[in-house]
Amino acid sequence: MKRIFTWILSLFSITGLIYYAGPTEILSVLSKFNHPLFFFLVLLQILTLSVQYFVWHRLLNLAGAQIPYSRVAKISLAGSFVESVTPSVKFGGEAAKTYLFHRHTGLSYDRLTSVLMVQKFVSVLPFLILLLPVFGLAALYLNFPPVLHLLLLVGILLLLAATATVFYLNPATASISNQEPDGLKNQIFLKLQAVRRFVGRSVQHARHLAGAADLAALLALSTVIWLLYPLKLYLAAVILGIQVTPLFIVVVTYAAYLVSMFPLFPGGLGSYEGTAVLLFILNGYLPHQGLSLVLISRAVTFWLPLLVSGVVAAFVFQTQLAQGLYPQRAGSSG
Repeated sequence: MKRIFTWILSLFSITGLIYYAGPTEILSVLSKFNHPLFFFLVLLQILTLSVQYFVWHRLLNLAGAQIPYSRVAKISLAGSFVESVTPSVKFGGEAAKTYLFHRHTGLSYDRLTSVLMVQKFVSVLPFLILLLPVFGLAALYLNFPPVLHLLLLVGILLLLAATATVFYLNPATASISNQEPDGLKNQIFLKLQAVRRFVGRSVQHARHLAGAADLAALLALSTVIWLLYPLKLYLAAVILGIQVTPLFIVVVTYAAYLVSMFPLFPGGLGSYEGTAVLLFILNGYLPHQGLSLVLISRAVTFWLPLLVSGVVAAFVFQTQLAQGLYPQRAGSSG
């Protein structure tokens, strides 16, 4: 029921944005659609997904699994469908992926957990590293209102402070107040401890799973993936004939993805669009210009993969059921 509610809320927010921007104005912008460039945008999305699946495939190979790339792609698509339809911080489809990889590779769940942690680590780390210089340049050079410049600077300082605290926090000397177990200070402390444990375990798993050369290559591929995200949004602007600067597009892309990672809506639907449109408006663009650009981009980066992954997920899960790979519930007949 909760999932249905979040989907309704997400679609309602998108509808609200469309009416706010003006359906007629949006259609006017979309009439400038450049079809050949749209095809290239689709190719960029296919390239992005292909690199993501290659990272999974390489990590599974390093873990000792012999599994074809095509099967990794199918399982990843099935997991991506679950991820897209559930509100989560990019972790919704991992249970499905882990289960299917276990069935198709024979790797233990402990081994697959190591693969998952390393995959998340090499995926998120480049994004966090890119955020600092991008937001720093945005605070210096973009024509945002002064309050937004202040928020960007505060965000950068908080990110630096949180990073330093995570890596220099000493659990042996740090203390949690018994008088205020639910206090804000203690809650922040616990969250930072959890992040440090995740980073520590990820680094440990990475050392056991892959060598330095493999990790460097995987981090480089993940960086390429994150650099392709703003490129796709920039290409969407070119398709519609909207003049934008590369730095602005990079800031919009990363800020929107950062907000969409919070577990509010399925696949970040609504939160991504709302954040992107807000930044367009604050930088002097009309609402229908920003929303038209975002709608074109999301049609390729969210809706098209959702459609394809939904079809693949139905096929994969139906195949597993037909082969009897799912455990039956107690009391069910064979």
